[in-house]
Amino acid sequence: MFRGLAKDGSFRSVFIPRWGVHKIIDPFEFQSLGTTYVPKGFVTDLTSFYKEGKHTPAAVCHDADYAKGYIFANGCKVQITRREADQRLVRGMTELGVPKTQRRLIWYGVRLGGWRPWRKYRKAQRQGASV
Repeated sequence: MFRGLAKDGSFRSVFIPRWGVHKIIDPFEFQSLGTTYVPKGFVTDLTSFYKEGKHTPAAVCHDADYAKGYIFANGCKVQITRREADQRLVRGMTELGVPKTQRRLIWYGVRLGGWRPWRKYRKAQRQGASV
């Protein structure tokens, strides 16, 4: 379940052209086997390879899952695997009404290319960087 989105499933962000990213203005969250919080100020590319659409809020939560490597469950931080983050992306897209074919294409894309950012974030965490 998404909380904090507009009735049409959208959220507000500001595009930062210098870096080609968006900065979230209004925080929101996604609950599915735990909670992902997308805070105000979170920086995301929205969707790495697929045009923006119904799936975008799920993609931003997925970015947050990758960046943090954890969700909240019963008030505690719980580490998640890359596969779990990708499964949560699909659940979010399903909830948002994204067609099955589009969900599959996006899922294949993150399974094929997501290892690089996942490793980058885990390496940064091991080195003590806060994400």
